Amino acid sequence: MSQGNFILLGDVFKDPDPGSTTYGTPIRINIDPTGATSWSQLNKRVLDKIKNDYSAYWDNIWMPYNNRDNNPYYDFDNSLYSEGGTPAAGDGTVDFIIIHYRYEQNFDPEPVSGISDWPGTDGGQSGLGCFETYSNFTISSGFTVT
Repeated sequence: MSQGNFILLGDVFKDPDPGSTTYGTPIRINIDPTGATSWSQLNKRVLDKIKNDYSAYWDNIWMPYNNRDNNPYYDFDNSLYSEGGTPAAGDGTVDFIIIHYRYEQNFDPEPVSGISDWPGTDGGQSGLGCFETYSNFTISSGFTVT
């Protein structure tokens, strides 16, 4: 486990466009949920919207969250060192993201028909369930929180 040395970095999405009047302030990503049948589909729409609206800043957005060499199966602690023993460095795969939705299971009407029955909708969490690669970064690990 962490042996008492656990570091958790948390942040919110901030406007990455220096030419914007809201530059550097937290902003919300609004998507159209029409036709979606899962949180994974909505997550993909969020990432696509960020990619489309802020494509010039994609690498700058994700660079701070690419601090280790992602390695499956937890074979070793990769927070400080890579598999070969060299200092940990980014590998182009964002370490982990959480997409938090402003959703209440009792919404009436529901934003998407049947959403109240989706896994993770009852105030829990659901896996990110999507994969996005653009420019120098890939996003594949994370959760949805409702």
